[in-house]
Amino acid sequence: GRQRGTDTRFLAWAIREAAAKLVTRNPAPPNLYVINYWDNIYALTNTLPATKPLIPYIPWYLNYGENKTEILNDLKTEMPDEIVIGERDTIFPELYSFVDKFYACNMVDKKVELCIRNNSKWKLHF
Repeated sequence: GRQRGTDTRFLAWAIREAAAKLVTRNPAPPNLYVINYWDNIYALTNTLPATKPLIPYIPWYLNYGENKTEILNDLKTEMPDEIVIGERDTIFPELYSFVDKFYACNMVDKKVELCIRNNSKWKLHF
């Protein structure tokens, strides 16, 4: 195939590296939320999405019905210990305002932020 000898996009080095950094804590938090990044982070870190149901961070899903409101309400209720952010965008500014208010974020890769809830028992160790 076209990708012979290269990583697949779902298991690229950067994604595996970000997942490895997330699972260095023992025990790992039971849930997290992924914003504008690969959803396979949930499987690679053995965690569950903080929102129920998981609404993928894709523009047409976000703009459908009340999905943005449902996501934000779930996150306010669940307040996961960790949020992973790919590149920030302007699609859902209320979500980023929420994260910036209640989480401390650090870059763990050129394109990935790990955000830890301000009063969480988990700490960034990078």
